[in-house]
Amino acid sequence: MQHPGARVPTPSENVQAKVTRPSSRAARPPQPLGLERFKIQFTATQQTRDKLQELQALLRHQIPDGDLASIFERALDLLLRDVKRKKFADTSRPRAAREAEGPASRHIPAEIRRIVAHRDGGSCQYVSDTGQRCGAREFLEFHHLEAWARSRRHSVESLVLMCRAHNQYEGERAYGKEHMERCRI
Repeated sequence: MQHPGARVPTPSENVQAKVTRPSSRAARPPQPLGLERFKIQFTATQQTRDKLQELQALLRHQIPDGDLASIFERALDLLLRDVKRKKFADTSRPRAAREAEGPASRHIPAEIRRIVAHRDGGSCQYVSDTGQRCGAREFLEFHHLEAWARSRRHSVESLVLMCRAHNQYEGERAYGKEHMERCRI
């Protein structure tokens, strides 16, 4: 059993601890080339190469030299916007909040998800008993400061972003390890 004040490793640290040697498929970290320039290298499938060539052809009127960095920049902007919209309800034209109807639902309203994600800066808000903040940006989940099963309500004040490891850790503190293990099955 882990001490409540002990630092829980972030999911990315757990993964890094399990990797004993680099594989040929492992992503290489970006290599700095200058102040704001990096070399990014990866191996792609035939399908990925074909998609890149199709994009180069379709974007020749906007990117005449077919620069892959410019194409990736645009593609990443679109993908980030889509993922943030789905995960955090991040949109430039949010709908008006609706009144909750019926019994309490586990669904967190979009307006609350959007505000919490913006407030927490897209990083884990877990702080250990020693004052160390996690700050992980991977595997983020919405965490109820007062266990949802007890409060049955969602509010900006009652929610924070936490990485999966810390959200589960806090769940175990609130409900007990045995209960949480039964819930994960």
